[in-house]
Amino acid sequence: MKKTVKLYKRIIFAQAIAILALVVGGSLYLIRLQSEKPNPNHDVITEYDRAGLERVEELANRFNSGKGDSLLFVASTIDSGPWIHDAYSNGKEIRWIVDNTRDVMSADRGKTEYICESIQIEENEDYRAVVLSKCDGYPDEEKLGWITFPKEKL
Repeated sequence: MKKTVKLYKRIIFAQAIAILALVVGGSLYLIRLQSEKPNPNHDVITEYDRAGLERVEELANRFNSGKGDSLLFVASTIDSGPWIHDAYSNGKEIRWIVDNTRDVMSADRGKTEYICESIQIEENEDYRAVVLSKCDGYPDEEKLGWITFPKEKL
């Protein structure tokens, strides 16, 4: 009887150690996965300031490291609806969607999608700009860009 009780205690102890190892291992795995994700609180860019530029740089860096990411760009306009751009990346290509469906003054009231293989942040004396290249339907050296960050806001 004492041998059976000792055996049960050893089994219960071994099971407790195995469960503890699974919990710790699972927690570490989830922490690692979470650290690889972009900050979910910064997925919408509405201010074209230093914080917005840093988030766009994060998108570009993740893309250049082969990791996915997504951003939504929204800006108010003076005479019509907001302009909206969506950027989705799987780490191999970027899908950039220009959404003019809410802009009543736009000549093109639909969505236009660009699929590109390169994203960079370029700089001149007045602003830093998000530039796409190697886009489907365009020469590889042609650069497309819509998003700029004025230096006075950085």
